[in-house]
Amino acid sequence: MSRHSFDPGIARAVGLNAAVIYQNIRFWCERNAVKNRNVHDGNVWTYNTVKEFGVLFPYLTPKQIRLALERLEESALLVSGNFNEDLRDRTKWYALAEGTVAFAELVNMHLPKRAETIAPEGKPLPDSKPDNKHTPKPPEGADDLFSANGEADQQNETAEPIEEGFQTFWESIWPKHQRKTGKADCLKVYRAACTGLHPKAEKISPDELNRCAAAYIASVRDPQYLKGTLPWLRQPGWEPFMEAPSGAEYREEDLTPSRRSMLQDGICPPSMKDSDGRPNAEASYWLKRYGYGGKA
Repeated sequence: MSRHSFDPGIARAVGLNAAVIYQNIRFWCERNAVKNRNVHDGNVWTYNTVKEFGVLFPYLTPKQIRLALERLEESALLVSGNFNEDLRDRTKWYALAEGTVAFAELVNMHLPKRAETIAPEGKPLPDSKPDNKHTPKPPEGADDLFSANGEADQQNETAEPIEEGFQTFWESIWPKHQRKTGKADCLKVYRAACTGLHPKAEKISPDELNRCAAAYIASVRDPQYLKGTLPWLRQPGWEPFMEAPSGAEYREEDLTPSRRSMLQDGICPPSMKDSDGRPNAEASYWLKRYGYGGKA
C-alpha cells in the first residue's frame, strides 16, 4: 500500500493537492538522478500524463491534477518540457525548477557536471496531435538563479542589493563558527528567499532577513549551540524573528472545513466577500497566506 507525503511549506504555498504531486515528482527526479537517467539541459526529468497521475492519486480528479500542476509551474517550483522521441507525443515532462532549494540539493548531490548524458528510458504513449512545446520560460519577474546569464543577472537592480545583503550577512552578521560553511550554497538559498523562490517561506527583503539573522544570533546565549548557516537558511530560521504580520489575529482553526478548502484552492467563499463582491479582510489574509495574493 503506497503512502503519500508532502512538505507543509509547499502545501501552504500552493495547496495540499499540488504539494502531494510535487513530492512525487521530486522523488522520481531524485531517483532518476541517482541512475543518471532522463537528464536533459542540465536537469533531471520525469514524465506522466494526467491520466497516469490519476492512477497514482485516485482521490484527485483530472481537473484537480491539471490545476495542481499549473500552480506548481506558476509558483516556479516546477518546469515542464517535451523530450519525447515522437513529436506527436504530448506527454509532458517535469523537473525541479532552478533557483529552488530542492534543485540546488539535487545538483549538489547528483549532478556536479550538469551535462546531458542519457536518453529517456522507455517511451510514453503517443498521441494523435503533435506538440512541439519546449520548457517554458520562468514567470515574468522571477530570477533564474542558475541561468547561463547569471553574471549579467547579478548586475540588475534586483540582484545587486541581494548580493550586497548577503555579503553583509556572511561577513558582518554571522560570526565565525565551525558550522559556518557552504558559502556558495548559502548564497543560492539567500537569493531564493529574497526573490520569493524559497519553497518554505514567503519573499523577504535582504535588510529584513539580515535583521532576523542578527536577532537569532543574539538569542543564542552559548555560541556552541549556534546553528549552521545553511540549515538556518533552509529551515527558514528567520520566521520566528519576523514582526507579526497584519492579520495575525486570524486563526486557521477558526475556519470551517469548507471555507479552508475553498481558500486553499484560491477561491473566496461567498460568505467572506464584501458588499462589492471582493474578498473581505480575513479572506484576503488567508488567500495571501495560501499563495493567491487576494484573488476572488
